[in-house]
Amino acid sequence: MRLRFALSEINQESDHFEFITRIMGTIADGWHEWIDPPPDDPVFAAYFGTHRQYEELALKSFSQAVAYSNSDSRTVVIVAGEDEADFEADHYPLKRALDYLAQPLRILVENEVADGHFYLRYIRAVDPDLAKRFEEARPPAMFDQGGGKMEVVNLVTARVARATKNRLRIRLAVIVDSDSRYPGHLSAETLKLINVCGIRHIPVHATWKRAQENYLPDGVFRSAAEYDPNFQNNVEFILALSPEQRNHYPIKSGLPENLSDGERNLYIGMAFPAGSKPKVHRIAEFFRTKCEFELELDDLVARSCLDEFQRITEFIRREL
Repeated sequence: MRLRFALSEINQESDHFEFITRIMGTIADGWHEWIDPPPDDPVFAAYFGTHRQYEELALKSFSQAVAYSNSDSRTVVIVAGEDEADFEADHYPLKRALDYLAQPLRILVENEVADGHFYLRYIRAVDPDLAKRFEEARPPAMFDQGGGKMEVVNLVTARVARATKNRLRIRLAVIVDSDSRYPGHLSAETLKLINVCGIRHIPVHATWKRAQENYLPDGVFRSAAEYDPNFQNNVEFILALSPEQRNHYPIKSGLPENLSDGERNLYIGMAFPAGSKPKVHRIAEFFRTKCEFELELDDLVARSCLDEFQRITEFIRREL
């Protein structure tokens, strides 16, 4: 995040020096950047006079921020006291600013291992530098376990309540499958989660396609069929779907017996193999554990999801 110091004075006796030093540690780790005022502003003279080791770091961070900073990133304003605080606007007194800035960005997904792996592979294809941030010794962003949409709802509610009690804004975002069964559809659980996050000002992204399996490129399915020939017929069925059908087809489970009107319209005229509703139920696990397929931008273009993952990376960078 971008740090703006709105301090008229810095008082060593009131622990200002200690808090600024610890904030400087988050800058040293590359989590945040100093954008205003310039570190050579007279208000910082006393601090840098006794903390020379941080002066060069602050000047370097400031110079890089001026030249290269993403102006869409969240800006935290560090103010002198509680009477100047505005937590909804990210204006924090020093101690609360430190509490906030020391938190990594936690991205809630339904399954930290499976979903985190999936999203990180796609992020790596679009923005390799951002993907590396998740792999640092002290990562500024990490995927966190949700355990299903309703559990994500409960976690968002509980964590925001705890942060509000402590007069702090939580560093939290959410990415989940939409479970979209046909164009324009969102599941009831997805809609509830979006509503809960909106009320609590938590950034949320529900995937445009049904689930992770619907994003996988042809090469992953063909690799699965080579790995296990039993998949072959079902893989050919999936690859023969129209782009819109493939966006919403329940690849993991196959179509249910009772279809909604939207689903019937989507699959009208489709011929299914006798007595079968084809599925490749472990394709996401195969992608995670056995498939060495290297995603490239062309794969995302082919599945019409490059724009979506560009938005996801921008969404994450904005919160960082």
